[in-house]
Amino acid sequence: MPLKNLLLHLLAFLIALTYSYNAAKLPEFKEYTVYMKLKVLGQWEMYEKGIGSPVEIEESEITELEGRKAFLFIRKPFYTPESQRIEIFGNVKVKDNRIFVSTYGWDVEELPPENNLRNSLMEKFKSIVKEEHLQAIGLAFLFGESKRNLPIEVESAFLHTGLIHVLVVSGLHVGLVFLILSKTLPKFLGMWLGLIGVLFYFFFIVPQNPPVIRATLMILVYVLSQLSFRQHCSLCSLFFSSSVMLFLFPHFVFSYSFWLSFFAVLYIILVLRDLDVNNYLKSFLASLAAFTGTAPLIASFSFITPLSVLLTPVLSPLIFAYALFSIVSLITFFSFIPTLVFMNLSGEIMFRILNFFSSFSPKLLSGVTSQEAFIVSLIGATALYFTKGFYRLIPLLGINLYLILR
Repeated sequence: MPLKNLLLHLLAFLIALTYSYNAAKLPEFKEYTVYMKLKVLGQWEMYEKGIGSPVEIEESEITELEGRKAFLFIRKPFYTPESQRIEIFGNVKVKDNRIFVSTYGWDVEELPPENNLRNSLMEKFKSIVKEEHLQAIGLAFLFGESKRNLPIEVESAFLHTGLIHVLVVSGLHVGLVFLILSKTLPKFLGMWLGLIGVLFYFFFIVPQNPPVIRATLMILVYVLSQLSFRQHCSLCSLFFSSSVMLFLFPHFVFSYSFWLSFFAVLYIILVLRDLDVNNYLKSFLASLAAFTGTAPLIASFSFITPLSVLLTPVLSPLIFAYALFSIVSLITFFSFIPTLVFMNLSGEIMFRILNFFSSFSPKLLSGVTSQEAFIVSLIGATALYFTKGFYRLIPLLGINLYLILR
């Protein structure tokens, strides 16, 4: 791909970035009393004067808040809401572009779950898979249920080994849907089937979070370029899909999910381009690239776990097996028992391995600021672009040493 085209896509991304930052920045205000419909994103936590949970604002009298995440606090609750969708009449406060919502128990009403294909499939899955940990892994992996709803032992196993991203529906899942379906038919027919499957999965099965939107757009660009016999540029595709997302959803510019997905893919593309290596080494380098690309941002709000660099390529066959049987089970509406058996078996093995390693997995706290994290990630990406071959390990090593020694 000519450098000129890449620079044009980069320029478009920078324009989208500038636009989204200005369009999505909320004015600060102390309190507005408004009506809202909210989607609860996690388990309720108990506080001295009430309960609280992260939420997504589905509807609001302040339209600028719709689609954004917030923290809801309910004072004097009569009970803990069981439904994931509620409507409230309460106060909204915005500070540093963060949204805080508070209300009283008598101003909260539970809404019935939406009657759609996703919820129907989830209910069928829960009726078949009874083991709590396997049910939680399946709901998160296949349907994008919030990791905050995971049982503590499941969350701990995946979080402390650095593989929590496996349970967050992202490019990995969308890519596997495309890969599995596209291989069932000859090349071009397979691509169409894979694309149709991805679009169906995107629109009807999983929440439209930034990693899923980005992966779906990139696959769409890839398939169209292949079908039209045009040269495909992965970097151009990443910048293009990210630009579209920022123009359509400006508030993504403040989303950690958007930036983690962006930097993970950016580093993988930059590290693996033009490298002719075996599949295992490629898997290791992809794992190292994704870890390094996201580590500065993760370190700005949590701990980082280097063990994931080794575990990801080692467990890749097992993760692929779980994905394969999960997706086939989903396609057959969980009616084909053998795939369910193998899905649960591979999920059980994966969980036990991660549970074993989680007890002694090293955890690093760097305490970098979010601004510092972005600067480090951008410098690393620039260095990767101008280095060749295995010399790209130098920027990766430099970023990790910086986080360790800081």
